Amino acid sequence: MPRNLQIHVSAQELRARWGDATERTGISEQLADRGVDFQAVAAQAGQPAADPFDLPCHLAFNAPVLTRRQRADRVKKKQTGFFNYLGPEAREILEDLLEKYATHGETEFTLPDVLKVAPT
Repeated sequence: MPRNLQIHVSAQELRARWGDATERTGISEQLADRGVDFQAVAAQAGQPAADPFDLPCHLAFNAPVLTRRQRADRVKKKQTGFFNYLGPEAREILEDLLEKYATHGETEFTLPDVLKVAPT
């Protein structure tokens, strides 16, 4: 039985819910229950590399669309103190995770699988 999709009055309200993994999953499931497929919408909007948060905000609230690459680069730029705090190995892992997100999106971001190292 489909759940009730709550209408968000602002991008900020949606951002607050999207920041919680459980809420984000619920929102995604509610949209899927109604036949909204993110990949199809992104392709139709001409934004195949759009971040899954930004595209709905753009369509609903006319907010700017950021690509996954732009989001990853923004994290690196805004969180330089955190990156510098990490040891070299931890920094490399985090940069690899951000690269996976930028390249493949959140579908490649399943823990613990995302942490597996490819054989050399």
